Amino acid sequence: MKKIWTILIICLLLGCGRESTIKNAVKATSTASAYGDGEYTIVPLVVPLGDKELGEFNSSVSKIGFIAGGFAKMFMNIGASLGAGKMRLSLTQKLPEIPDEYLKSIRIKRVFFYIEPTKDSLRKVPWYERFFTGRSDVNFQFVDRLGVRIATREIENDKNWEPIFETVLLDKIEFAPLEKILEQKSLNLTSESTDYGKELSILRYDNENPSKHLYTENLPRMFIINSSNPAKMRRFLNQKEEFKNLIKSSHIMNDSLFVEIKNIKNYENQFEDLLVKHHISLKENGFNFLELCQMETCLDFKVTDLNLMELLEDSRGLQLDAYIDAYKYPDSFKLKGFVEFELKLKLSF
Repeated sequence: MKKIWTILIICLLLGCGRESTIKNAVKATSTASAYGDGEYTIVPLVVPLGDKELGEFNSSVSKIGFIAGGFAKMFMNIGASLGAGKMRLSLTQKLPEIPDEYLKSIRIKRVFFYIEPTKDSLRKVPWYERFFTGRSDVNFQFVDRLGVRIATREIENDKNWEPIFETVLLDKIEFAPLEKILEQKSLNLTSESTDYGKELSILRYDNENPSKHLYTENLPRMFIINSSNPAKMRRFLNQKEEFKNLIKSSHIMNDSLFVEIKNIKNYENQFEDLLVKHHISLKENGFNFLELCQMETCLDFKVTDLNLMELLEDSRGLQLDAYIDAYKYPDSFKLKGFVEFELKLKLSF
């Protein structure tokens, strides 16, 4: 584990931290000033969720840490189990030694889901097919409620201990933990102590009041570009100054490129106009189709802003629980998205 954090710091220091010997050159600043808030060095981690175990992602860190990998596994299993009714998914994993002498904060900044039709399904199903075959539109309307929490657990101090993943069908009585997550006034309350350890709710969703649990204002700025070569497509957009000036961030998930536009008036319209203007070049770079996020097709969750180090420092085990309440689901679909983390490091240089 120490090697991973060593690699992380090396990645941070590439291109900075050395004093130039050229006359009148400006002395290099600390990593906290160059890549943080002046006190801490801030490192973003974006972990993709897609069809494969872990796809390509854009980050300044060359490897995914234990917590990011665990969250990725959990959310990918949520996607695979969304249509199975009332369920609890549970992932328990052993925590390695945490370098708390310089790792001061781990926060979840964003969890984003996108539902995509497969080649054999339609985004919008004609009414007569819905009536005679029972097929439904490919969107998130079938998800009634969802809640995810993290908890500390005491586990055996065994080098051969393997992570445990459980899938349990639930009835109404066993669904009390989900009700508790949904009834909390805020996700930013301190962790709760129980007989088993500390617990913290991470995110929640209720189809009856989606705007309460989602950042709905962000959706019009997120474009999904399906491409036979999304890496090539991203390079093309980044090399064109007129595109680059509009784009806030981009993430690759399998055959899709998620492009988020800056929150400036009319930037979405300008981006669409540029797509039309460069449609031939886009085709040459593998463009298949474009979709703009809507509340029915994208979920941008409000998440807890609390520092997870409170849970990680005094525990040997971590358990992630997801409670899913869903009913009839589309015949086939793909779940894509990403989880974004923020690490804060206290470095002496």
